[in-house]
Amino acid sequence: MMKKLRNETLINCTLWLIGSVLLGTLLLMLVYLLPEGLLRARVVESSDIFYTEGVYPQLVQRYKGSQLDNETDAIMLLSAIDEDAERNVLERAMAVPHVYIAGENSGCRTLVANVWENQQESGKSDYGRYWHGYLVWLKPLLVIFSYADIRYLNMFLQFFLLTWVLVLMTGGGKKVYCTFWSRHISGKPSGNSYVATVFQYLLYSADIIYHHSKKT
Repeated sequence: MMKKLRNETLINCTLWLIGSVLLGTLLLMLVYLLPEGLLRARVVESSDIFYTEGVYPQLVQRYKGSQLDNETDAIMLLSAIDEDAERNVLERAMAVPHVYIAGENSGCRTLVANVWENQQESGKSDYGRYWHGYLVWLKPLLVIFSYADIRYLNMFLQFFLLTWVLVLMTGGGKKVYCTFWSRHISGKPSGNSYVATVFQYLLYSADIIYHHSKKT
C-alpha cells in the first residue's frame, strides 16, 4: 500500500514538474512575440533613473537596508527589450540574450549607454543559465507602463498585500505570527528584481494566517 502510494506521488510530482516546465517555456515564447521596439520605448522613458541613481542607490544614506538593486533591474530590462532577428522565438526564450558594450562592466551603465545615449552594442551576451520567469509579467507590463510606473505599481501592490496580511493577523481578536513574517518586515526594498519573492511571502502569509484562523 505504501509502495503504491509512493509510486503515485512520484508520478504526480514528475507530471507536475514536466507540465510546469512546458507551461513556463510556452509563456516565455509568447511574451517574446511582443514587439521589442514598443518595449524599448517604455524603457527609454525612465532610463534617466539609472543615470541619476546609479547602480546601488540607498533611499536613506548609510543604511544598507534601504539599498535598491538597480544593477539587476537594468539587466532585467536589457533582457526584456533585446532584439535578435537571427534566432527564433524558442532560442531567444531559452538563451535570454541582451546587449553588451565593450568597456562597460555594469548592466546599469550598459542600459544607460545603449538606451539613453544610443551607443552601438558590441554584441550579445546570453543569460540562459537562469530561469527568467519574470519576463512573463515584465514584458507585458512594459507594453503599457514605463519602468518608473512599474516601480509605483510594485509599491502599491506590496502596500495592499501588507495591509491585507496585517488585517488577517489581527482579525477576530486573534493574533497569528508566522516565523518568516519577520523576514519580510526586516527585508530591504531591493527593487523589481525580487518582487516575485516578496509577493509570494505576502500571499503565502495571507493563506496560512487565513486557514489557521479558521481552525482556531
